[in-house]
Amino acid sequence: MTSSPEPFAFARLAPPPAVDERAQAAEREAALAAARHEGFEAGREAGRAEVEAQVREQLDAALTALAEATALLAEERVRAAQAVERKAVELALRIAEKVVAGTIEVDPARVLDVVAGALQRLVERERVTVVVSPEDLELVRQGIEDVAARLGGIEHLEVQADRRVQRGGALVRTADGEVDATIESKLERVRELVAGIVGER
Repeated sequence: MTSSPEPFAFARLAPPPAVDERAQAAEREAALAAARHEGFEAGREAGRAEVEAQVREQLDAALTALAEATALLAEERVRAAQAVERKAVELALRIAEKVVAGTIEVDPARVLDVVAGALQRLVERERVTVVVSPEDLELVRQGIEDVAARLGGIEHLEVQADRRVQRGGALVRTADGEVDATIESKLERVRELVAGIVGER
């Protein structure tokens, strides 16, 4: 007996799952958008960091320039103040010269006070020469005896004129040296004193 082959039964296969093309397209679009967003954020962050670095560099340069300018300005201010002080001192000394000259014009006998002050500073009074301006010569000659009598101890006194001595001043000479009581030397001492004070600041 031969048997006939049994018919083969075909099973029905399940249809392949339905691919939703729209869903895949949406996923691709979402992934692309996420990648774009990530790239944009990374680029923006890199750009921001670069701009910050440039701004920081420019700001540092500006601050350095500002500090240098401030230091230069402070130095210039000091120099200007010193120049003004020097000019003020010179002006004050010129005014003092004019005042002294005016005082001598009004009261020429002041030269006798100058001579007396110089004579008082002498240690050795044996032989004394008083040198004054030619304009003051007669006045000093007339009043020197009274001055010498008040001071005492002067054995020989001579009065001479010298054009180099300004009116109102005097040079007193002895064998030991000289006392400079000229207006110029007094003003020069004042100038040095004031210059020392101004220089200390």
